[in-house]
Amino acid sequence: MISQEKIAGFARKMDCGLELFAEKTKTTSLMFEKENLHSKDAVFMEGFGLRVIKDKRIGFCAFEHEEDFEKSIRIALKLSKHSEPFDYFFPGTIGKSQKFFDKKSLDFEGFAYGELEGMLLEHKKAKTTPVSNVISNAITTDFLLNSEGASIEKKTSGFFAMSQCGFKEGEAADAQSGSSFFFSPRQIAKNAADFAKSSAGAIEIPGGKKEVIFDIRAIYELFNLFMDYNFSAESLRKKITKTSIGMEIAPTNISIYDDPTLIHGNLPSEFDDEANKTKKTALIEKGVVNSYAYDMATASKMGFKKSANGFRHSFEAPPNISFTNISVEGGNAKDLVLECKNGIYMNSFLTSGANAVTGDFSFPILIAHEIRNGEITHPVKNLLMKGNFFDMMKSAVFEGKTEIYNGLNCGRMKTEIDFIS
Repeated sequence: MISQEKIAGFARKMDCGLELFAEKTKTTSLMFEKENLHSKDAVFMEGFGLRVIKDKRIGFCAFEHEEDFEKSIRIALKLSKHSEPFDYFFPGTIGKSQKFFDKKSLDFEGFAYGELEGMLLEHKKAKTTPVSNVISNAITTDFLLNSEGASIEKKTSGFFAMSQCGFKEGEAADAQSGSSFFFSPRQIAKNAADFAKSSAGAIEIPGGKKEVIFDIRAIYELFNLFMDYNFSAESLRKKITKTSIGMEIAPTNISIYDDPTLIHGNLPSEFDDEANKTKKTALIEKGVVNSYAYDMATASKMGFKKSANGFRHSFEAPPNISFTNISVEGGNAKDLVLECKNGIYMNSFLTSGANAVTGDFSFPILIAHEIRNGEITHPVKNLLMKGNFFDMMKSAVFEGKTEIYNGLNCGRMKTEIDFIS
């Protein structure tokens, strides 16, 4: 491993600021196609991402072998001459974290086969046809050193499970991911089977304005399309979002956070990948836009405080703005389905046909059911859901009871939307 002393020495020699990010990741995946083991893969990824600061300009270079360290500094310095100048510095944070490492990763193969067999049993019980069942695990160790004395070491885990099955002429799937193994692959298989069976025999119903209850999967798709885009400070800097600080966007009881402390989330972390201590950030507070997600570069360019949202997808890329986990708080409804006399229960939809800037969307439904007198009844088909995310959020009602799905901590949501049949 390249030492702190070596980094400091080259920084003095080259008269620049210097940062080195090192990543080691092992990803193990088991896949069953139909009822047979299709593949068992172990993928290793290891390398370095290097950044320099010279004359207020940042340059980046990725490399895989330690002997390319000096050459990569020279490449990054050359590339920095073409970047935009702005005030930027490397923080000198020191820290070590294994808080979000699930030790079940160490015995992944020991239990993964049993989980896959359990998934197949769920399909057998449901009399659905298994198409694909997958369980995977990633173990990542990151190191960050810089010429200001920073030394950050993080060890994290990640789990993923997916089940896809068929019933009659249709197919359905469910999936879950998280930094810890808090979910049940068998339940995921059962969900997929339930979706496939409950979607069979879907009927057509008239369009019009309807009360809609979104389950967490559908909320995740909406937030993934609109929240991530409109609450990134880079969108604000480029003036390609209609949101602004102080804008009323949700009911006054609702606050929405970027939450790196969510232990079962997708990206919990005590430090971001720029050596900043993370914190829970209120993006929306009591219904009003309160803040945005910043990495250090965007915060510096805009003159705002950083929010420690500078993360890397791998060593091959510099840090950019990434959300950790989204948490919706303040919901107070007890059971939205029970309270609904006539409406639609939305599980999933096609995410084409969205304008992230204006909030307008037009989504064909995939899995949805009619609600009658507080009960989810028959499946519906051939409906187009049409509306505006920002208008919808203003009247949204959330349940107080929450669940975690792919880094979203939220209760079910009710609103009104137009449908075209």
